[in-house]
Amino acid sequence: MARRGPGAPKGPRPHLRQYPDPLEHKMYYAFLRMRAQAKFRSEMFKLTFEDFQELWGDRFEQRGRRAESLVLTKRDLAGIWERDNVHIINRQEQLKRDGSVRRKTPPNWRQE
Repeated sequence: MARRGPGAPKGPRPHLRQYPDPLEHKMYYAFLRMRAQAKFRSEMFKLTFEDFQELWGDRFEQRGRRAESLVLTKRDLAGIWERDNVHIINRQEQLKRDGSVRRKTPPNWRQE
């Protein structure tokens, strides 16, 4: 990796990024985080960045933590992360659905 010299400008260098466009760059890092989380949870991940971009389209900026924000989630929670098994829904719907799945775990699953 090249070092910066004493007179080199400091700060971000978007011209060196794989995706210099700020929105594309943000999207790419969201994709990488999603893939890393799937790997951490030992889930099979076959979604490509191109699929990720097509799925989100111009709705990417509507992601977030609020109930009306959008999330990319699996249709079949036991399935793998692939184009045919994912869809975009609002977070409130996802929490309702995932909550019903979580309630099926035994009540004494944690040690207190």
